[in-house]
Formats: sequence, structure tokens, C-alpha cells
Amino acid sequence: MTSRFDYLNRIVIYGSFIIFALVVTTASFGVALTLISSSVLAIASIVWVVRSYKEVRLFQFEFFGLLLIGWLVIRSGVEADWHGISYLLNEYRIFWMVPPVAVAISNVFTTRQLIFIFSVGSFLYLIGSVSMALAGDPFGIIEYKRDVQNFIGPYLSLGGKFVHGLWAASFVAIYLSIAFNSTSRPRQVLSLAIVIVVIMYSLGVEESRTGYLMLLAVFTCYAATLRWSSRVAMYTLALLVSCIGIFLLDSGVKSQMLISQQSIELLMAGSQAEDTSIGQRFAVWRALITLDNTELLFGIPQSEASVRINEWVSSELIFGEPAKSRNLHSDVAHLILIGGLPAVLIYAWLAASMFNTVRTSSKSKGSIAPLVFGLSVAAFVVVFVSGIFNSTLLDIRERYFVMLILVILFACLRRQRLIDERIL
Repeated sequence: MTSRFDYLNRIVIYGSFIIFALVVTTASFGVALTLISSSVLAIASIVWVVRSYKEVRLFQFEFFGLLLIGWLVIRSGVEADWHGISYLLNEYRIFWMVPPVAVAISNVFTTRQLIFIFSVGSFLYLIGSVSMALAGDPFGIIEYKRDVQNFIGPYLSLGGKFVHGLWAASFVAIYLSIAFNSTSRPRQVLSLAIVIVVIMYSLGVEESRTGYLMLLAVFTCYAATLRWSSRVAMYTLALLVSCIGIFLLDSGVKSQMLISQQSIELLMAGSQAEDTSIGQRFAVWRALITLDNTELLFGIPQSEASVRINEWVSSELIFGEPAKSRNLHSDVAHLILIGGLPAVLIYAWLAASMFNTVRTSSKSKGSIAPLVFGLSVAAFVVVFVSGIFNSTLLDIRERYFVMLILVILFACLRRQRLIDERIL
């Protein structure tokens, strides 16, 4: 029999998750509410897990996530870097927060409710972003970026180009799965139409190179795992034609590709990369090569890593506004610096276990299997494709969006497992 305390805790989980999900997907309420709602949600979920610990079973990805943060903490602990340990637990909180939250959410929400909440937030975000673009940057975001980062391109979404790339890739992955697997023709057509609108906005307005790569990764995951049929082929062809048309017609997309090409040519010629986002990323990898063999093998303590980054900035080995904020533009780069080879290997195991989830979910049966597949593709892309080129796990808004996708995925996986075991 459920106690009054458990009932109240359930209400707290229910309310805090709805607030958290809507804040993260709309990307328009600021950081404070995100931190408050996520903290309340995490505490209530941990209480739930403690009171029902016998029912908790971790997925492989959750285990590897805990292993990764465990190694980083041990690495700093060896050097008695207590400030570094605090930093790691805070910045990589996604790995220890997702498992208990996903367990609690899977018991409080149905799969349909989870997707509905994500969809409502997504539509509000898309409407707000399109309205912002049509109104000509009423909030002055472009001017702000020009002043702070010498930014010259558009920045016309509520969350900025990095958050938009994560959202667009996730939304497209989920709704492509709905379009491919739905038996309702109106639902198929509506889902595909929305996907095309999101892709057109992302490529034609937002102009995020990482976003392009994530969308390409979504299509690649579908091509590598789906069982092809005439309907799937027709939908995919329509999407590819739309994307190619935008690439050929839009000058902004072509200019972004040209910047990338020029940066790569400079690198190949052995020249100093230009102070562009691409050049800044290349400079980071050149800086990492200056680490000695022991540092490359085991990394350096987090507190020392901050000092090392400052030294690289002072010597102009790395450059750009993110570097001055000790941002290396890549989750992999940060893991090399503070965790060495073991951290990178665990990260690779994480990627392999997530892609295995994509592969196995593509073959699953049942009413929620298509959603699980779409969420699996979304999670793989936003954690690993974005993580190679961006410090996704260390940036506040990006990190919490990734957390939301993982929580929904693992909650749905748990419900799928219960269905498979004939418990539900």
C-alpha cells in the first residue's frame, strides 16, 4: 500500500519533471528555473529509488556512465584534488542524475505522456523560433553575439545554434520513426511535414555546422539499421531532395561549408588556423599533442587542467572566446585532458553500448518500439556526434537537453522491458 509520503513524492516528481521538460525544450526561461527544477527532480527521484531499490536495474549505458564519472573522480582523488572532485560531480552530473530520474519517471509517466510533454515543448520552441526569425531578431541576440564573440552569422532560435542543433536532430529522429512506423496515413503525412519544416529551418535559417552533422548522423543511423520498404524509401528520398535543394539554394549554408573547407586546407598546409570556430577546434587538438606521454595516458587533475588551459591561451596555442572560458570545444578533448586513455575508452564503450541500443531497438516489436528507436537514435547523436565537436556535457543548456533525452529514452526502455516481461 502506497504511503502518504510516497504519494507526495510522486506528485513532486510529476510536477518537477513537467516543469523541467518544458523549460529545457522551450529554451526560453533561463538557467535558474532549469537548475531548480532539475535539482528537485533529482532529489525526489533518489528518494524514490532508495524506497524501492529492489526494483532498480541499470542499463549498460547507465553503468558505463557511472564508471566514467567514477574514473574521473578517482583520478582527481589520487592527487587529493578535492576542488576538482566537486567540479567533476557538478559538471558531469548527467551520468549520476539520469539513472535515478529515469527509474522514477518510468513509474510515474506513461510513454505517451512523456512524448506528449516533449512534443508540446518542442512546438512552443519551434513557434517561438520561427516568430523570432520573422520579426528580425527582436531580442538583439545577433548584436549581443557580435559584441561578445565577433559573431557575423544569424542566431535565430530561442536556444542558440548549439541547442537548436540538439533539438532539431532529436525531434527529426523521433518524428521520422513515427512517420515510418505509423499505420495512420494522416499521421504519417503530418509527421513528415513537420520534419521537413524543422530541417528547412535548421539548414536555411539557423546555419549550425554541428547541426548539419547531427542531422546527417540521424539519416545514417536510419539507413544503417532500418528494414527498408518502398514507403521508407519514398520518405527518405523526399527528405534528401529537400535537404539538397536547401544546400544548393541557400547562400548561408554554402558559406558555412566554405569556412570549414578553408580551415581544413590551412591545417593541411601546416599554417596557423584562422580564428574561426573550426580553427579554434583544430588549435585545441594541436595543444593536446603537447601533453607528455604520462599525461596523455592518465590525464591531469581537474584543477591543474584549468591552469594548463590558461597557459595555452596565454601562449596563443589555443584562441577564441570559448578557450578563455576554459572550453575546449569537445567532450573528447576534455576527457583526454582530465581522464587520459581510460576516460576515452570508457567514452567509446558508452558510444558502442548506445549504438547497440539503436540497433536492437530497430528490431523490437510492440506499440512503443518505434518511439524507443527514435529516442535511441536521438540520444546517440546528441551525446556522441555533438560531443566530438562540442563540449555538450559541460555547457549548461546543452547538458540539460541531453539529460532530458536520456531520461525519456531510459524511462521508455524500462517500460518496454516491463512489457516484454509481461509485467504490464
